[in-house]
Amino acid sequence: MIIGNEIHKRVLREGSILLGGGPALLMQLGNPDVARDVRRISRYKTHPLDRLVGTLVSAYAVTFATSGTSERIQREVANIHRKVPGIRNTENIMWVHGTLVYNAINLFELTVRPLSDNEKEGVYQGMKPNGVAFGCPIDQQPEHWKDFLDWFQTQSQNFEVTYDAREVADVILFSRPPKPLRAFQPYNQLLSRGLIGDHFREGYGFDWTERDQEQLDTYLQHVHRIVDWTPGPLRASPAILLTTYAELQPAIRIANNFARSAADGFGRLGEKVFAG
Repeated sequence: MIIGNEIHKRVLREGSILLGGGPALLMQLGNPDVARDVRRISRYKTHPLDRLVGTLVSAYAVTFATSGTSERIQREVANIHRKVPGIRNTENIMWVHGTLVYNAINLFELTVRPLSDNEKEGVYQGMKPNGVAFGCPIDQQPEHWKDFLDWFQTQSQNFEVTYDAREVADVILFSRPPKPLRAFQPYNQLLSRGLIGDHFREGYGFDWTERDQEQLDTYLQHVHRIVDWTPGPLRASPAILLTTYAELQPAIRIANNFARSAADGFGRLGEKVFAG
């Protein structure tokens, strides 16, 4: 399943790039249209991680899953985007996709090894189908990596962080996460504040000191060492899990529907028994 030696697949296989999820999400919310739609339409208060997980599942499915699963995911994403006014704009879709590309490359370089310009070009070209899956046609994506980087940096400076973005970010970064993730929360906050750049950091009102930068550098050095010591198959396990989840989604939905129906049925039966 997680096979292929193309450079974009080698990058996406690395579990450490998932550390870029927080920064990518804050950058996405830096687009006022995206922030408005997330705040008004998504379930971020009750399910703060759903949108990020859904985006990651879609990205891994397009890259690694079977063609049937990839096509199903693309249809589902298209159906979701048809209901969201701001996301129907291909420029906004490109921005969401671009944050994933940018942070995947950035985290790979910070935690695994540097990439040459040719390798970055290969990653960018290899991830273009992900942009198409989200709803941005190839001809509306910057042609080359350097074109993309210029576009991305210009967009980043032009966006102004809004109340909607700060509201969603506050819930996602600072609300109490599920118990298994609580130990990681301070590091996610550090990464998210540290890797979004000065413009977004100021927009969100995040402080950033020399001490913060030292802590971030130290943390990334530790992650780099852990990556070096960890066997490749284990480093690829997050990609395997997310892709497997994408493949099994139809069966999971059927099982969940059956469980709900069974619970409802037993509940009605119990009411009749006790009523009788």
